[in-house]
Amino acid sequence: MSNKIISFLRSREVPESVLDKLREDKVDEETVLGIDDPTLAKYIEKLGDRVALRNFCASSQQSFKKKSTRRTQLFEILKSKLDRTDNRTDRVS
Repeated sequence: MSNKIISFLRSREVPESVLDKLREDKVDEETVLGIDDPTLAKYIEKLGDRVALRNFCASSQQSFKKKSTRRTQLFEILKSKLDRTDNRTDRVS
């Protein structure tokens, strides 16, 4: 479980025993988003905490995807520029 999730749950005053159980069972952001509410309720009793955690994980994943997409775009631009440079060098030789 990531430190961001643990910090978030601590800010909502979720008991340490719950955090320990989540760590023990290796529940991470993807797991939180993938499991159904009754299963998550076995870990986190309060509905508000479960909803908040799902929203937190979803926004965290969106942020990561945006960064990853931007990184991929920049890499593709660089790659195309390098390809053009290689083609020019081939013609000159």
